[in-house]
Amino acid sequence: MRALVVLAVLAVAVPAALAWPGRPTKPPPKPPNADAPPPAWIETQARSAWLAHGSYCWKTACVDMIPPQDRPNLPVFGVMRGRTVRVHLGFTAKSVSVSVDKRTIAMKLDATRRIASWNATRGGVLTVFARTAGDASYVARLQIR
Repeated sequence: MRALVVLAVLAVAVPAALAWPGRPTKPPPKPPNADAPPPAWIETQARSAWLAHGSYCWKTACVDMIPPQDRPNLPVFGVMRGRTVRVHLGFTAKSVSVSVDKRTIAMKLDATRRIASWNATRGGVLTVFARTAGDASYVARLQIR
């Protein structure tokens, strides 16, 4: 009987421990203008946060932001080395690239779910660039713990 109770607890606890937090509970950052691309968020299994908008050409507007390394207000996102990081886009991308301090990171794109994922190995200025009918970039400071 005790073994059945342990198995039942594990059946509930293990999937909960492996769950992802999903969309951040705080509202997304205010976009630079009304024609901005949808917001994007970053997550690990421990937490999620909104990314800042970078430069983009979307609908009828092209916006060039100052370089992300010069932006003092970038969100900071901490992650343990080797953990999986996921970025959720608000649109289906034709292509996505991820870089940290201008070095391209090998990542996987699940186009049907609009999620780019990789294992965190380095910290620095994170840039996610996605193409569709237009293009959008999202930025943050990634800290490895």
